[in-house]
Amino acid sequence: MTMKFRMRGVDLARVKQYMLEHPDEFYRKTPFGELAALPLSGVLGFYKHWQEADLPINRDQVLFFTGPAEDEVLVNTTRVQGLNGLDVEDLTQAEALGRKQVLMVAEFMQRRLPGFERASISGVGAQIGVRETRRIDGLYTLQAEDVVQGRRFSDVIARSGYPIDIHDPSGKGVTAAWVQGDGAYDIPFRCLLPKRIDNLVVGGRCISTSHEALATTRLTPSCMATGQAAGTAAGLAAMLGRTPAALDIGVLQSALLSASVVLS
Repeated sequence: MTMKFRMRGVDLARVKQYMLEHPDEFYRKTPFGELAALPLSGVLGFYKHWQEADLPINRDQVLFFTGPAEDEVLVNTTRVQGLNGLDVEDLTQAEALGRKQVLMVAEFMQRRLPGFERASISGVGAQIGVRETRRIDGLYTLQAEDVVQGRRFSDVIARSGYPIDIHDPSGKGVTAAWVQGDGAYDIPFRCLLPKRIDNLVVGGRCISTSHEALATTRLTPSCMATGQAAGTAAGLAAMLGRTPAALDIGVLQSALLSASVVLS
């Protein structure tokens, strides 16, 4: 689980300059050759600073994203492990631990990271973010191979280009697997339909996937896309007087395409 927070007063020009001068301290896929001319969007690294700080947070790097203001970042660096996102007492404990970590991380960034000397916390998440709990057992379960191979499906209702991104539930790291081919994969409508419940269609984090595939479909853009597909399917099913599973997939896809959804 992660408690995200925002900071204002960040000198992003200084952050970028430090990155250009110390590329070995940042994620190896950072486009350093183009970075001087690119707007700074996301930063993963500050490995040396994080290691030296030795905070009681089981991560190995700092991660934050910029904007929307010119001096603003969204920090995704806290990590709460070993608790159950379905248990109210565990969630309460996670909230407390997450907010303590926010204060620790913010102080570390202010004291140690170039560009954060005048920064301060401007907002904290309303609740801790839980990446994975229950999912349906659907007509199809999206697999890691489907994602990595950029697989296409005839009943596609959404596409995603986000890689598999598994946050280690007990260790420090993040396991990533990139999408091959054109860099995107299909999410089939069958993943939104439970096997044993007829008149139900789901969207978001609870669609039918493996543990590994969930590490990409759980991201906000994917959840928005499957949510739009689920809502469209529910509306069509009600209008036509049938269950979602009985819909003509072409009718559903046409409705999504008319709403500017990308399916190819």
